[in-house]
Amino acid sequence: MVHRQISLIMDYATVVHPGVKLSVVKKDPDDDKIIECAVSCNADYIVTGDRHLLDLKEYKGIKIVTAKQFLELV
Repeated sequence: MVHRQISLIMDYATVVHPGVKLSVVKKDPDDDKIIECAVSCNADYIVTGDRHLLDLKEYKGIKIVTAKQFLELV
């Protein structure tokens, strides 16, 4: 069951290997890896429930929104 779910996700996912190292999320540095991935793949949005990321609202043109906000946008 788990392998099937992972397979379905991988059909739509893009694996990103960030080429940048950033220090953006001061309150939770572990979240920097999310920003690094978004920057590396030229993302338009980060969709998250993480409060530390949501507090940023945007980083270099990448909007950081909740799932509800994203669904309202699309």
